[in-house]
Order: sequence, then structure tokens, then C-alpha cells
Amino acid sequence: MATLTSIKNKYLVDSDAYDLGVGDNSNNIALLAFKVATQDSLAVFNLVDGVSDEFEDETGIDTGNSANESYDSTNDLYTQTTNGDITLISTATTAQAAPSDARIVIFEQDIDSITLNTDLKAFVSRDNGSNYSEVTLTDEGDYASGKQIFAGSVDVSGQPSGTSMRYKIRGYNNSGDAKEFNLHGVCLTWG
Repeated sequence: MATLTSIKNKYLVDSDAYDLGVGDNSNNIALLAFKVATQDSLAVFNLVDGVSDEFEDETGIDTGNSANESYDSTNDLYTQTTNGDITLISTATTAQAAPSDARIVIFEQDIDSITLNTDLKAFVSRDNGSNYSEVTLTDEGDYASGKQIFAGSVDVSGQPSGTSMRYKIRGYNNSGDAKEFNLHGVCLTWG
């Protein structure tokens, strides 16, 4: 079996694939960043115009502003603590310039059957979390057995100008019976 050469402290450049309508390229770069971060046990893997967090630890998550999240350090994932709404908010990553759009790729594993954009939603901010724009997520297929890739792009140009990029992932409680899932990682890119 081949081994990956460490590219720790190096950068990958995400194409503007989402602007061109070629989401697969962006998903593949996000998956590659996720796999490299996993291989090298990196907490957060920086791209030129993005960041990938495979939850090696809690470095990339703003635990003070997140709610009902539980970090599993054995399996490197986040899940809900109780039958309630999980809110997982990233720490800020600085963009080189104020982006006009963003793309999020979520690496998820269902515990219960969930409905995208109802039970699980994603949001992106370019002004350090003061304002968020909701992302419409689509199922992009599996990256491993029972583990899905959810992705979507969003226009953030209507938010106040800023370069402090954050994502927020919400899991919603359905009539007191939370739809549970595991989050294995997130990649946020912008342009």
C-alpha cells in the first residue's frame, strides 16, 4: 500500500469550481484535504481560500458559542449531547479578501435517518459570525461505507463586508425526537 507524503504546513489551492458549476472538483479537493488532514493527524488543514477540519481535536471549533455538541476524541467526531438542537460553530479563519461566495462540504454519518435542509442545516458567515447565510445542502454521495458527503454553495455578498470566515452547522429537534448524526469533518472554501 502506498503512503502519503506529508504536506504539513503546505497549501492546496481550491479552484473556483463552484463558480463554474463544476461542484465535483470542489468536493474532490475538500475530500482530499479531509483525507490528508486525517492521514497527518492535523487538527485544522488550511487551504489558500479555505479550511478543512477533520476534528482531530477541538481546535477548529468555537466551543464557547457552540451548544449541545459532544466531542468524541476516540473517533474524532462531534455528535449531539442530548435530544436537542446541536449548534456547531467554527473558529474564524481569515480570508485574503472579502469573499462573495462560499462552499461547505460536510462529512457526516447518519445515526437516525435525516432530511437535509430540515434536520441538518449549514450556514456561512464572512463577518465573524455576526450574520450567517443559509446553505442549501445536497447529498453528493458516500466517501466511505455509511458516511455521506453533503455540500452546497452560498452567496455571502449581501452580508456586511468582512474576511473572518465561519461556518455553523445545526441539527434540529423534530417534535422532541432529535435526529442524531455524527459529524466527521467540514471543509469551508470561499472565493
